[in-house]
Amino acid sequence: MVNRHAKASAVAVEAADGEMVKTLENTLAGRVLKDLQDPLNEIVHNAVRSAILVASKVEEAPVKDRSTIARPAAGGRCAKVWDALDKMSEQKGGTPSLQEVRKEAMRRRWNKSTATIQYYRWRNFHGITRGSARAGGTSARA
Repeated sequence: MVNRHAKASAVAVEAADGEMVKTLENTLAGRVLKDLQDPLNEIVHNAVRSAILVASKVEEAPVKDRSTIARPAAGGRCAKVWDALDKMSEQKGGTPSLQEVRKEAMRRRWNKSTATIQYYRWRNFHGITRGSARAGGTSARA
């Protein structure tokens, strides 16, 4: 008996759902939604097509040749490190190693961290990469 009632309830619910859908389709809101479906699809399609066209025409930003690092102002501690690095590079005929810079920093009683940071900024400024530094390369801007 319970099974028959459950089946009858399920059929009644499906029928009610079907009626609600039909009623919604017949209401003004349902007709408006139906009428807007095609124009909205066209708008979305056009927007995606435009985005693809724009993306295909965008060129990659040119790579900067020069570093964004500026030389430190004359007279400061950082400038002293840079001046010493310029001299060391000139005497050596290439890029000084970090060990050499740290020894010089200890000799002159500079802060080791400041000397290290300025060493890497100096290398970046001159366009010196790891490979060129190991090969004893000279600076690009010298």
